[in-house]
Amino acid sequence: MRTAVAVLLSFLCPGLGQLYNRESRKGWLIILSSTFLFLAPAVFLVWKVTPLLPDPAKGPFTQEMVRGAVLQALGSQRHLLSWASFLFLGIWAYSITQAYFRARELADISKTKGGPAE
Repeated sequence: MRTAVAVLLSFLCPGLGQLYNRESRKGWLIILSSTFLFLAPAVFLVWKVTPLLPDPAKGPFTQEMVRGAVLQALGSQRHLLSWASFLFLGIWAYSITQAYFRARELADISKTKGGPAE
């Protein structure tokens, strides 16, 4: 049961499984790095797109205006955003697998001491 809870928590938010397994330092490091990698591309995109949009006082934005501004802002930055996405997914996968293996290890230790299994 402990293994399933740790994996589920890490699946929901990278690092929560580590906190559940009492690896607080590793858990907080994963939470902070994954939050940064999740939010940084959005902030970067807003920062790049905002100056490209027309003045809101001159009328409402259309979907095509926003799409064009986003595509123009991405330009040569697509690889940077792809790297951030790949790093986030890697940290997420690392969090899930490490939570699983640590929870199994704790369950095995508990079994050898005569405590409740998993």
